[in-house]
Formats: sequence, C-alpha cells, structure tokens
Amino acid sequence: YQWYIDVILKLLTVAGDYVSEDVWHRVVQIVTNHENLQSYAAEKVLILLQSPPIHESMIKVAGYILGEFGHLIEQSKASGIEQFDTLYKHFQSCSPDTKALLLSTFMKFINMYDDLNDKILSVFKNYHSAIDPEIQQRAVEYSIMAQYDDQDLITQVWEAMPDFPERDSPLMKIIKQNQTETGDVAAGGASKVFKNAFSDDDDEDDDDDD
Repeated sequence: YQWYIDVILKLLTVAGDYVSEDVWHRVVQIVTNHENLQSYAAEKVLILLQSPPIHESMIKVAGYILGEFGHLIEQSKASGIEQFDTLYKHFQSCSPDTKALLLSTFMKFINMYDDLNDKILSVFKNYHSAIDPEIQQRAVEYSIMAQYDDQDLITQVWEAMPDFPERDSPLMKIIKQNQTETGDVAAGGASKVFKNAFSDDDDEDDDDDD
C-alpha cells in the first residue's frame, strides 16, 4: 500500500481542491490499519506540509496522521514542537471544519508531548469565544481536559484510534480478482481490468440502442 499512499498524497498536493473527502479518508484508514506504514506516512505528510502549495485536504490528512502517529518520528525526524509549529502555521487559513480537526490533533499532542501543554493551551483559550460553535465547544472542552487532575484518565480517552473495518474500492477488487486469475497484471491484463470495470455500462448502452 505504500505506492497508494504516495500516489494519493501526490494527488492531494497537485489537485487537492478537487479531491473528494472519501479519498483522504481512505488514506487515513489504510495508514491506521497498517503499522508498517505509520512512521512513513507521518514523515511524508510532514515534508509535504513544508512544500507549497498546501491544499486543505492535505492539512486534514496531515493533522490526523501526525496526531495519531507523529510520536513515531519524534526522535528520528521531528520533535513534537516542530510538528505542532508546522501544522499551526496553516491553522489560520483553514476552514472551520479543518480547524476543528486540528484542535483535536493539538489535544492529542498534549497527550503525547509534555512540553507542548502550555503552548497549545493558549491556542485553545484564544478560541473560547469563537463564532463557530464547534470550534468554541472543542476549545473549551479541550482546555478543561488539558488541565484535568486525573491525566491518566485523559490519556485513556485520547489513546490511538482502533483499526478501521477493512474495505476495498470497486476498482481494487477488480484488480485483485484479475491478479488471482492471471498471476500478473501486465499490459493486456490492465486493459482487461478497465474493460471489465465499464462492461456493464457498455452492455446497457447496447440494449438501449436496440
């Protein structure tokens, strides 16, 4: 799946404004379910966040992945402070939905990096009176959580997300089916894949013509 992550992140970089939510959700699902991809994806999104232009879909993907798996690259690539600073420089330009997602990421950062507590708490407090009700609610609730006496409980609340249920896209199912039948999808096999993918539509058109 590493090739898939590379391709989709490249797509988000080039045409992020035209990519549906389902696409970046799928990236998050794959990374969450494959432990061997997690540090790779965290490093990759951190690099892409520093290479303009940055589309909002990329910020969402990066926010989720760094919030869940950024600790895996803390020692080798970037500290928690560096990850926070890289994300936060895009915060002001984001839509309310993305800001809400990033506030959740910042709360996870507090849970992972002790030295970020005060810095992120000040961000939360700045949005206690935000016009957007979702942002305001998260900012207030996360401020309370960050200062709660029983931090062991808060740690449990903000544990890493469990794996998502596995699912394949229709095209991936067709590709896997053809790989099973032929053992190798070469040029001819690839043509067959796409022919099968659209064969139902073609048959319907033929029936309509009759």
